[in-house]
Amino acid sequence: MGKPTWRPAWETERRSPSFITSDVNTGRLSDQVSCGAAKYLWGNMPALDLLNLNQNEGVDDTSQDFHLLFAASGDLRNLMKTVAALPESYTGTLNVTFNDLDFDIVARNVVFLLTALTLPTEKATPIILHLWYSALIPAEILTILDKEVLPLIDDVCKKISTKPVESLQAKTWKCGERSLHLVLQKHRWVEIRNSFTVPKGLSLDKARSVRKAITMAPARVDNLHRGLFSQPPFRRVSKIKFRENGILLPFGSCRARFDTPNPTHYHGVESWRMLDSADPLDGWKLEEIVGLASQAKNDIYGALFFHVKDLILKFCRRIMNMKFHIDLYQISNISDGGYLGLNCSLATFGPMLKRASDNPRATLLLLFMNAVEEMSTPGDVLSLTNPAFCKVFEHYIPECRQAMHSGNREQDAALLKGFEALTLFRDFDQVFDRYMHYVGPIPEEYKMKIKAKHTIVPRWPLRLRKNATKQEFDMEQASGQVSSSRYLEWVRAE
Repeated sequence: MGKPTWRPAWETERRSPSFITSDVNTGRLSDQVSCGAAKYLWGNMPALDLLNLNQNEGVDDTSQDFHLLFAASGDLRNLMKTVAALPESYTGTLNVTFNDLDFDIVARNVVFLLTALTLPTEKATPIILHLWYSALIPAEILTILDKEVLPLIDDVCKKISTKPVESLQAKTWKCGERSLHLVLQKHRWVEIRNSFTVPKGLSLDKARSVRKAITMAPARVDNLHRGLFSQPPFRRVSKIKFRENGILLPFGSCRARFDTPNPTHYHGVESWRMLDSADPLDGWKLEEIVGLASQAKNDIYGALFFHVKDLILKFCRRIMNMKFHIDLYQISNISDGGYLGLNCSLATFGPMLKRASDNPRATLLLLFMNAVEEMSTPGDVLSLTNPAFCKVFEHYIPECRQAMHSGNREQDAALLKGFEALTLFRDFDQVFDRYMHYVGPIPEEYKMKIKAKHTIVPRWPLRLRKNATKQEFDMEQASGQVSSSRYLEWVRAE
């Protein structure tokens, strides 16, 4: 697998891969039913600095207070990146409101933040890192949490023990000029505490087998090889190693201390909480990780380890020396049509945005991960022009042209890779315009308009740029991120 000549199992076994559901000549490759639980403990869009001061308020005014709302937060990566990017000279107050619909994500974020606020930075960093990403952790991590962090939750549980089960209960923890305010239903407080206890009967061997039954499922080998074939040889080896042991460490690191199942990654003793395709790399900008990988002997997960560790360290140090207030809730969702929807998002969050007269840079950022796929038709795929075929088959994956004349099109991995790559050349703008037309005019009473120029993140941050180099093409195809993901920045229209 670490050799350039490696080929997927379906090709060497001369059979059609299991994920093909229609004619390969159309490029319409699909997937089997997903394997594992559809829970997203890790981000699947690159982390953002939501302030991006160089393009917005600027770095010179270091005393301004900021108010940030993460309405469908996911994990902590965007908050960490935003805080870490604040200049050292910043003396204002950062006020953050953090929501997620998934309680398990909220519980993890709460404990990570309490760890960052209450423990010394050097002690907190590896705890957060491995609770976040490693399926097995050193036993001492849970020992430290039991002794120094979780008693903060226990104290609340005792005080609210007589309250109604569904009642909302709030608690504010203060640490100097920093505070964390949490509002949850009473029974959720108890569940936070329980979620950091290894389920009874979940031994080390049991945890390994439960996880590998998902991440290395025999029925999914074609899907696994399909993804690996788009990776450089050295990265395939790293990906398989992480799939097998699930510990985020540099490749040659000793793993003997990692002897305890991470209770936040398992549901009881029989269930792994994530999909087999879940990958820590998906929450980060791949170009940054690959740059580090060249310094880490091409170990992509070793590079990710150093990247995330450095960010957590900066985040913990930064909040120790600033005015920082964060409110956490479990009441949110995203703006795609199948969830909260665009109109409801604007009606809900638009009024919270500051007027242009108060802050001309106040922005509501909405992410649409599914809109393009929801509005796409078979015709959109078939409408790809000959130039797109030429680019893929001659410039980016030249081995495809020879495979076109073989008698085994459905078995040739290079050809399948080439047809799959054609989606990178689709007209996403046209399809997204169709989505906006489907949504209809934005009601005037919302008093919101699309920002003329994005200043936080590009509209299509993952789309392959026109006339991309071979290296850029390979990077995009190797990424597990969705190239059709679209951001829209909104401002008050008054």
